[in-house]
Amino acid sequence: LQIAALRDLDEIARRVTDLVLRTFDYYYVAIFTLETGQETLNFRANAGPSTATGEPAPIYAPVSLGEGIIGTVAQTGLELLARDVSQEPRYRHLELLSETRSEIALPLIAQDRLLGVLDVQSDQPDDFDEMDLLVLRGLSGNIAIAIEGAQLYQDLRRRAVQLQTVYEVSRAIASILDQEQLLKEVVRLIRERFG
Repeated sequence: LQIAALRDLDEIARRVTDLVLRTFDYYYVAIFTLETGQETLNFRANAGPSTATGEPAPIYAPVSLGEGIIGTVAQTGLELLARDVSQEPRYRHLELLSETRSEIALPLIAQDRLLGVLDVQSDQPDDFDEMDLLVLRGLSGNIAIAIEGAQLYQDLRRRAVQLQTVYEVSRAIASILDQEQLLKEVVRLIRERFG
């Protein structure tokens, strides 16, 4: 419920990772998103081991589809549970997460579309019981819906700006009879609105 009203994708990811970490007392939580047509997941936010400033360190760079546990989940659309990461060949050891002993990555899917991956790591081996898995699966569905909503909202805002620009250009055209002045105004408006 705390994320339902949010429209900023990065803020949603920060809040979710922090809430999952604090609520379940896991070692590390991260969210990655996948843009349509892309071959890499973008790191969005994490919570867990912190830097000297007390902020969680953004531990991952973009992850390619099929790379490691997270990339495999994005490629297949299926969750992957590593009860003991030392026995999981797809596990990628990172020195900043040296205490990880078990990990689960869950796909974030809305309307049959993969939007990203929720990655949860524990410093205990075999730390994810059936109740944890049930809750995390339900949570991943809600996270996917929040991400989809934020993406739709951002798309609508972008389209509204474009429509406003078209309206302003049309209004400028209608109000200018001098062709040279008209072209200068059109160029100015396009440069101002679209950079």
